Amino acid sequence: MGYQVSGDAMTAEEALIILEQGTTDLEVVSGDKKYMLRSPLGEFVQQLPPEHFFQTHRSYIVNLALVDKIGGNFVGIGTHEVPLSRNVRQEVMTRLSMYG
Repeated sequence: MGYQVSGDAMTAEEALIILEQGTTDLEVVSGDKKYMLRSPLGEFVQQLPPEHFFQTHRSYIVNLALVDKIGGNFVGIGTHEVPLSRNVRQEVMTRLSMYG
């Protein structure tokens, strides 16, 4: 599935790093850029390939293929740290083991 980010077409796996639901907007982090969308997290995530994206916390979804560190209560992608809920930690560990 392709997405338009700043006029460039790219796949979700290339473009999206982190999705964070704010009070009214969805913040999409792509590389070193951030985009604000008026879309509920639940609706947006249905458009993403589930093998690459996982909801680590009620307000966060990450691209598992890009996770490069994991802590007790967070996952990291580059300089970004995203909360990791206790009840999904084991599932994240299992899914991350598929990447290498």
